[in-house]
Amino acid sequence: MSLLGPTENARKAEQLLLQQETLLALVDHMFESVYVLDAEGRWMYGRSCRTELASGTVREMEEYISGIEPEHQSHVRQALDLALKGKVPSTVEYRSVRDDGDVVWYEGRGFCIGGGEQAKENTCIWAVKEITERKLLEEELVRMAFHDPLTELPNRRLFQVQLNQSLAYAKRNRQLLAVLSLDIDDFKMINDSFGHEIGDEFLRAFANRVKRCVREVDMFARIGGDEFSILLPKIESVDSIQLVTHRILSAIRKGWDIGSRTLQSTVSMGVAVFPADGSDADTLLRNVDLAMYQVKAGGRDGCLFYNSQIG
Repeated sequence: MSLLGPTENARKAEQLLLQQETLLALVDHMFESVYVLDAEGRWMYGRSCRTELASGTVREMEEYISGIEPEHQSHVRQALDLALKGKVPSTVEYRSVRDDGDVVWYEGRGFCIGGGEQAKENTCIWAVKEITERKLLEEELVRMAFHDPLTELPNRRLFQVQLNQSLAYAKRNRQLLAVLSLDIDDFKMINDSFGHEIGDEFLRAFANRVKRCVREVDMFARIGGDEFSILLPKIESVDSIQLVTHRILSAIRKGWDIGSRTLQSTVSMGVAVFPADGSDADTLLRNVDLAMYQVKAGGRDGCLFYNSQIG
C-alpha cells in the first residue's frame, strides 16, 4: 500500500474504502489498482498490485491523464468528471505506454462516494485493470471476420464496407471511383496438375504481386476462390485507371516461381467506373463482373472497361 497524498487525507480515504465492503471485494477480485480522488481531482489514496502508468507518484488527475495516449485522454477525463459529479458509474477503455515501450490497454471505472449529484463535494474511486490480452483477442477476431486467412487480404465483407464508404465520399466530392474484378485464368488447372498446396502458394504469391501494383489508399481483396477485386478511390481520370490495369497485367504475365516449378498464368479483368457505370455498389459490382466475363468469353488474358453494349 502506498500513500499518494497527505497522511490525513490518506487515512480519511482508507476509512471510506473500509466502509465499502462491496467496493473492496470488487477491487480485490476484479481490479489491479484503485485510487481515491477528492473533489478537486487530487489523489488522496492509492492501492495497486502494479503501477499501470510510468509514474507512481502522481498527485493530480491531469498528471495521471498525461500518461495516457492522447486520443484516449478526453474519454478518461470525462469518466472521472462524471464520477466526481455523482453521476452514474462510468467505464472507459484506454491505452498507455509503459517505460519499456509496450503499449498496454486498461479499463478504468469511476465510482462516486458521497452525496451524489446534489452534494457539494464528492469523492471518486477510480479502479483500473489491464485488458491488453482481451483487446488483442478482439482485434484478432475482427481481423479474422474481415480478412481472408490464406492471403491475409481483405475479404468480400470488408470490400463491401469500404466500397460503400468510398462511394459516399466520391458523391460528396464529385470524384471518380473505379472497381476492378480479376479472375485468374485456368487456376483450376494449377490445382489439378500440381495439388492444392502449390495452388495455395500461387494464390499467396499472386496476392503479394498484385498488391504492389496499387496504391496504399486502394483496396485489394480476395472475394473467393480465384476471384479478386480492387477498389480505386479518388481517381483523377480514366487514364490513371488504365495505367493500373496495364501494370497488373504486365506483372502477372512475368511467370511464377513456386517451389521448384515455374508457372505461367494470366487474368481476365473487368473495370467499372463511378458514376458512368453505376451510382451504387450493387450496380457497379454487377457491371464490373459483366465486363470481366466478356474478357473470359473473348479469349482471356486482358482487360475491358464496362460499356452499355455489354449489359
